Amino acid sequence: MIRLFIEPIDVWMFRDGRPFDAGSQHRAVSLFPPPPMVMQGALRSKHLSVMGADLSRHARRQGASIIEIGYSDESYGAFRMLGPFIACQDDTGHVWRYYPRPADAVNVRGMCVPATPRQVAGVESNLPDLEPDLQLLWPPPPVLQPDEHEESEWWREDALKDYLEHGEVMAGHEGIIPEKELVERESRVGIVYQEDTGTVEEGMLYEAEFVRPRDGVGLDVEMAQLPTPWPENGALTLGGELRGARYRILDQPAEEIPRQPDGECFKLYFATPAYFDGGWRPQNGWAELVGPGVKLIGAALNRPLVVGGYDLAKGAHKPSRRFVPAGSVYYFKGRATLKGAVTQWGAEIGLGHYFVGGWKC
Repeated sequence: MIRLFIEPIDVWMFRDGRPFDAGSQHRAVSLFPPPPMVMQGALRSKHLSVMGADLSRHARRQGASIIEIGYSDESYGAFRMLGPFIACQDDTGHVWRYYPRPADAVNVRGMCVPATPRQVAGVESNLPDLEPDLQLLWPPPPVLQPDEHEESEWWREDALKDYLEHGEVMAGHEGIIPEKELVERESRVGIVYQEDTGTVEEGMLYEAEFVRPRDGVGLDVEMAQLPTPWPENGALTLGGELRGARYRILDQPAEEIPRQPDGECFKLYFATPAYFDGGWRPQNGWAELVGPGVKLIGAALNRPLVVGGYDLAKGAHKPSRRFVPAGSVYYFKGRATLKGAVTQWGAEIGLGHYFVGGWKC
């Protein structure tokens, strides 16, 4: 795998999954970082340029380009990807990854600690019967009212590693920062122009949100080393309106965070979104993804991530899918047999990438 650090030349727009056809929606909201589905399209398109591929042959599913990157989302060929993650370069030139705040983290007396599954006398709920062992998550006793924290918060990889390995990290850790320190959001207004009359179409006013990463902030993504190598640095286009970006290949590894449990009680932190056919869970249980006999005990979830998009190869809209968002945490009990990813779709492009932590059950 090669590691790319991608920085903006201009503002970026990575639209969410809501429809934005004329008259259906007047405001487009940007996601940051973009979903893996967006990034893989940009990287595969860039690779066609690096190869100098004959696009007409690629459209007919012919030539070396099909072997290297596949075609549409039906096949990825030799292409594999992990990310993207928000990344920031410090004064020494080191590039740090940032991950979403774990959904189970609560601030208690200046420390970020996990809310864990446990039974509390006198408390009843309507948790689904499909997961009979599921329990509510509670902050550590005797605290029942955690301290407030930033709504949108990002954790540097060393802070996340401490949290998962030791079960706590200081809320004032220098690597725990609000989104506004990494990126600025800008709204811009546009109109629908009628070329035949040279006038503005009445009622077709829209607003689009763009993201402007701070100085030194960009996207970190890993990509399989393909037969046709990339230059050490270069340019590419990303997202809506094909805004510009520049990349360079990094020669430094990312922080090593555990990916295998060392006991029967473990939790999975999703570093990238994951897809399950039952929404937040697989319809037929966790055996194929996590291991036979492993039971789900608790889960901390953020709002689902809805992603659609437009398939240029097919000339049609892609179906919208709901994904478990990055930052979500699942608590399990049992002997795991974890593989490379925990997802039922998109493992080739980095969905379902996880880290592991322990908990007392």
